[in-house]
Amino acid sequence: MTTDTVLPDTPGGLDVKPADEHIEISATIDHEESQMSMLQVFKANPRVILYSIIVNLGPILYGYDVIVSGAIVALPGFLAVYGADIDGYTSIPATWQALWTAFVQLGIMIGALSGGWIQDRFGRRLSFFLGGLISAIGTLLTYTTHGNKDN
Repeated sequence: MTTDTVLPDTPGGLDVKPADEHIEISATIDHEESQMSMLQVFKANPRVILYSIIVNLGPILYGYDVIVSGAIVALPGFLAVYGADIDGYTSIPATWQALWTAFVQLGIMIGALSGGWIQDRFGRRLSFFLGGLISAIGTLLTYTTHGNKDN
């Protein structure tokens, strides 16, 4: 089966090759790439490599944020500013630690649930601007806080 099919519904027609021909081409490409070094494959496919890196930055940064926000409550500097003296030790009560962790996840959930509706209603640019503004306000509040009122 070597004849090409033209789909009439597309402007100018679309050449479609039979499946067995695609398999042969794919096998040829696989064989050629298996003979190349890793550096040659990277040089031959720079867009694929770049897109893969960009796509994987999101999950990496999300995991980093979760780890940092969960671990920061144990840092001595954080405890000195925000901690309370409990039985002779400076620590943060479990309720506040739970709220600290929960509100990060709650913010992520609210953003995920409302993001689509906000983008449909107000457009992508305004949505990104509002998200950035909310993040900036949160960062500003975090850095201008003066610590525990008991200290």
